Amino acid sequence: MRHLIFFPILFFIFSNCVEAQSDTLVIKLNDGKIDKIAIAQLKKISFENITGIEDQTLPAKNLAVAGNSPNPFADQTDIEFEIANSGIVEIMIYDNIGNRIHTLKCENCPAGKNSLPWNCTDMRNNRVQNGVYFYEVRFGNDVQSRKMIVIK
Repeated sequence: MRHLIFFPILFFIFSNCVEAQSDTLVIKLNDGKIDKIAIAQLKKISFENITGIEDQTLPAKNLAVAGNSPNPFADQTDIEFEIANSGIVEIMIYDNIGNRIHTLKCENCPAGKNSLPWNCTDMRNNRVQNGVYFYEVRFGNDVQSRKMIVIK
């Protein structure tokens, strides 16, 4: 008789100790269906035949990046942007694998149209190689990214 009483109590204790997994991957399919999968059950995620990625970022309220000119370029490019009010603007430059290679900064940038030059060098003042680079312009909470091409 003791075993019959003891077993349900142990089952109750252990079943209350198990925590439910709340991390879920939600997939919205083209046909409108939604599929949910527990993250703990995923082994690998891979993507095939991707032809593009939609940019669903919200437009920046206080920052507009016009781009860089010229692009492509050999020696120098000017990264052009417009800010709603004066403040600090930072431009982080990344190589094609995501390493930050340089930072440009304007401490007291005036409101309106501005540009900062980049002379194709890294943080150690070494000339960078030909290729695709990315830059991120930051002003307050607003961030915008673009790509540029260095050629010799």
